[in-house]
Amino acid sequence: MYSRERKLIPDILIKAYETCIKPYLDITISVYEKGTNDIVTRCDLKSQEYIIEQLRSLFPSDSILAEENVADEEAMSAGQRTWVVDPIDGTVNFAAGVPIYGIQIALVEDRLPVFAALYLPAFGEMYLAEKGQGATCNGEPIHVSADMTTAQSLVSFGDLSPRDADIRSAQLKNIPQLSEQIRRLRIFGAACFDFISLAAGHTQAHIMYSHNPWDIFPGWLLVTEAGAVSDYDPLHPEARIICAANPEILNDLLNILNETK
Repeated sequence: MYSRERKLIPDILIKAYETCIKPYLDITISVYEKGTNDIVTRCDLKSQEYIIEQLRSLFPSDSILAEENVADEEAMSAGQRTWVVDPIDGTVNFAAGVPIYGIQIALVEDRLPVFAALYLPAFGEMYLAEKGQGATCNGEPIHVSADMTTAQSLVSFGDLSPRDADIRSAQLKNIPQLSEQIRRLRIFGAACFDFISLAAGHTQAHIMYSHNPWDIFPGWLLVTEAGAVSDYDPLHPEARIICAANPEILNDLLNILNETK
């Protein structure tokens, strides 16, 4: 159903990296503050500009919602075809030279993600997901791990909020509770890597605190198509905490999180 998108979008993400990010890896990157403890780089802006230019050329009737000040949220809320773009997910990692970052995009129709692509340049991995068609890495099917208990689980955790004191307080309460009942907790610093790790079976759950569609939609579609379950509903995105996990452990994790409220 989305064969044209499946054919075109991976090339756009790869070329965004090759032309807007890779040339700057060995030089000092211009970093700008865009909020409290939040940054944007020249590469974010160039990557987003390139992706949007390509989308507008190839899909001229579609709307676009992108992280760096391109807002068409009303169109998405109204059910129009909308591309949700994160030109560099994990900007702080990227700016520090940590290779855990990616470029991600999702197509939303009737307020639901229906196609997604997530690219990890440092690993040479392109992840695709299509509603009802499963998830792949470089063309090979991927699936969440099976038969893992909560105590055996490796769980990734979203960044501590730099702006919202209430959310940060909740996160700090969750961390010790979770750590006591799982094998290990990890903070990777990039939502794309968190969701990919779950979808590919490397971790067993991801817990994040975000309302931003560009953080959530690509990875959410990827993990659900890879067999994960989640308490998140794109049609009702009011939840402050999002948990996605293997089917065997989701309820346990939700119970642990609810204990700390």
